[in-house]
Amino acid sequence: MTQRGLMYSALRNLASTADEQLEYLAALGLQDNIDEIALEFDDIFGAFMTDSTLSEAVRNDLQKINERLDEMSDRKDLWTPAALKSRQEWAEIRSISRRVLDGLSVSK
Repeated sequence: MTQRGLMYSALRNLASTADEQLEYLAALGLQDNIDEIALEFDDIFGAFMTDSTLSEAVRNDLQKINERLDEMSDRKDLWTPAALKSRQEWAEIRSISRRVLDGLSVSK
């Protein structure tokens, strides 16, 4: 899969509803590893940011997602199924991820 494809996949997972995210993790056998959806993003983030075709808006939003996930990383209370469903931090990640997906679709 290309870098763009990997990023789309990671962003789709981050943009999905909490129930969809939990189903995805269960399908991987990682239902107790909420951080997997963040790790997928982290795995491609650095390499993807070198793409010179990214708009400034998309680049800024990708950086925001990365920063938010980093800020969340030490907060064990945010990495549970209940937090995924109810916490504002996750709602913000979903919102920014959707915006990036829209921005990437426009820039194809």
